[in-house]
Amino acid sequence: MQGFYCQGRTFGAQIFLVKPQTYMNRSGECVRSFIDYFKIPREHLLVLHDDIDLQLGRIKLVSKGGAGGHNGIRSIVQHVGTQDFARMKIGIGRPMAHPDGGGQPVEQFVLSRMSEGELAVFDQRKAMVEEAVRLFVHEGIDVCMNRMNGR
Repeated sequence: MQGFYCQGRTFGAQIFLVKPQTYMNRSGECVRSFIDYFKIPREHLLVLHDDIDLQLGRIKLVSKGGAGGHNGIRSIVQHVGTQDFARMKIGIGRPMAHPDGGGQPVEQFVLSRMSEGELAVFDQRKAMVEEAVRLFVHEGIDVCMNRMNGR
């Protein structure tokens, strides 16, 4: 399967968590083999991923859409065969630009370790992520987006 997974019951439903162990631009191979093996309908798929265009720690849910430059999402779209799957975008912000016009390249930024402060922001967002997953499981992506986006 090219990834790690676990399963359990929470929120009154069976939940699978999958973490691809491929390069990010090949994540779709793992996701496709997983949903095929366990016969998971696309409407039950929720992909959590980083988003450089969102402020650090901001959470945004969408029901479908393009890859937005994210190679992992591009791979999932390609292998799943559709853009119609729910996503939880978790903002990581952009690297700081230097006054001389230089700065850390995006590729280096997204692969670097987070600072203590950045980790603290994500620690504070755990409850919000949990609430969004609960809403997705019980109410679906539309209700989840309406209640969570903008918070």
